Amino acid sequence: MNTHMILHFHQICLHWIVDFPLFSMEDDQLVATHHPFTAPIDSHREWLTDKSKIAKIIGQHYDLVINGVEMGGGSIRIHNSEEQARVLKILQVDTQEMNHLLEALSHGAPPHGGFALGLDRYIALLVGEGDPAVPVREVIAFPKSKEGRDLLCKAPTSPSSDQLERYGIVFKEAVSSNKRVANVAP
Repeated sequence: MNTHMILHFHQICLHWIVDFPLFSMEDDQLVATHHPFTAPIDSHREWLTDKSKIAKIIGQHYDLVINGVEMGGGSIRIHNSEEQARVLKILQVDTQEMNHLLEALSHGAPPHGGFALGLDRYIALLVGEGDPAVPVREVIAFPKSKEGRDLLCKAPTSPSSDQLERYGIVFKEAVSSNKRVANVAP
């Protein structure tokens, strides 16, 4: 991964960061650099079966950096069940836990991807006239408490019994703990 940038405050400098490795080493184990659903670049797909090349695979993921601040990122996703199963095996993820995804992909899925921008980060950068030192907290439209609650909207809230009934959701006590688990009623 190559990056080179010079920061000029009062000026907006955009950079696309590309050619990330698909996998990274963490505690002597391969992990997904972005997430386990990121597709490798087309010319590296076959490398998923070659142990000597796995660490060299480049993923189809990217970040948008403005004045040294990551503003957004995304990836092209794996849309083939066999390829997804290979990636999960490399990452030592139990494929039984992901069987629903593998089953869905086995019926065919078009190539697809996603990208998200951190609008709050971008607004902070504009307020600071290009200076990335302006904190997001100063511009965020709907700030959350330390507990993750939105005090203005009083969220999150528990759904009403009418809403639960409408969508067929029933809360049951988990067998191994005192936590409530939501199940969709058959």
